[in-house]
Amino acid sequence: MAQAQNLTIFEDILHSAQEWSLLKLTLCIFLALVCLTTIVGNSIVLYVFAKSKRALRSPCHIILANLAIADFLVGLLVMPILISVTVFDWKWYWGETMCQVGDYIHFSLCAVSMLSWLSVCLERYVGVRYPMHHKRILTKKRMRWVCAAVWILGIILTSAPLSLWPLKGSRSPFTCQTNLRHDFIFFVSTSLYWIPISLIFYIYWLIYKTSKIPSAELMQWARKNLNSTLVSNTFSKGTSRRSSKSDEEKFIKARKKQIGVMKNMTKLVFGMLLLYGPLFFLFVMKGLQVPWFSINLLLAFGWLRYFNSCVNVFLYIYVVPYYKQQLMRLLCNAKGSLNAKTEAETSAINSENEPTSFSYSSSCANGTSETSVGANSNPSEGTKEVETSLKIPCLNPGDKRCTIVREMDDIVAQIDKDLNEVLVVQGNKNEY
Repeated sequence: MAQAQNLTIFEDILHSAQEWSLLKLTLCIFLALVCLTTIVGNSIVLYVFAKSKRALRSPCHIILANLAIADFLVGLLVMPILISVTVFDWKWYWGETMCQVGDYIHFSLCAVSMLSWLSVCLERYVGVRYPMHHKRILTKKRMRWVCAAVWILGIILTSAPLSLWPLKGSRSPFTCQTNLRHDFIFFVSTSLYWIPISLIFYIYWLIYKTSKIPSAELMQWARKNLNSTLVSNTFSKGTSRRSSKSDEEKFIKARKKQIGVMKNMTKLVFGMLLLYGPLFFLFVMKGLQVPWFSINLLLAFGWLRYFNSCVNVFLYIYVVPYYKQQLMRLLCNAKGSLNAKTEAETSAINSENEPTSFSYSSSCANGTSETSVGANSNPSEGTKEVETSLKIPCLNPGDKRCTIVREMDDIVAQIDKDLNEVLVVQGNKNEY
């Protein structure tokens, strides 16, 4: 029975695909690329976060890694289903069980994403309010609990309405009804979007008010109200005017840094709000029973919401602190390892035929540079080499060591020229 049903599904897919127009084929390829980019891109994001054990371990980075997990699952579990529904004109080939579970997955990941963004805003408020203490307040252990709470609360907010207003099964083949009951739509849109977005705007209003408070007043408030151990580990113990001025300078510098990170995170948050907004606005219109509501418009706005999971991969490069540097460092290390292996194999082949060997490899700006010079004055009597190896770490393109890396080509070229002149003059009398 199951084999016959699978055969019927396969035949229906082939029949539908034969009727595709060029526009639908282009749409299918585009959506598949969006899905693939979401999966691969968020996998790279998680890999960079996992490998960068120091640079990307702030409270903000931990929450964004949690968001990347949700975006990865969107690309893996939700987008393939949505692609088939889109290109096959709402036909359902995933079975009755997946029809019931699909809404749980869809709304759970949506809830986790919204709560993650809300957590980012709360973390930014703490960072701006307590710029010299926020890492001690939001410890790694507490942030892990926050991420766990986000997933638990997201599942609860999704399970409750789907249990109260369950989706009725369809007896028609290749059909899965969308749960558009008014009570369900109102509860989901309110709890998953409108309440979180209201809290986000309220937190940003608090951040704006806090940013207008003078630094000296904020620092004095922190001295009086925070834990004494926390304060003593941050501010100077002395009471002199010099120590107070030093503390204030540190506070102002830390505050500027936290406000700068907040401005970058604002770009991500409001980008999310713009892409999520049309879908939940349409949910409200469905509840109001407007005549222009259509299921195809709901599908288009649903794709706009999921497109956010793909866009985030590229926004992290320009917005998230230190992410771009760590990504480039890992890519350069991988490229440098590949180049070193290739050059070693090439050198092993050429050393048998060439009396004088020279090799120089320079990885990109965030890698290392290695130079090796070898001379062989008398190949018939044996091989004696002098090797010079320079290894220069280069973690920042603006660092002085990176300037040394860029100047290595000229230095090594001059060494090679001088060495060849000496060999020509002295012949086989001296060995280098």
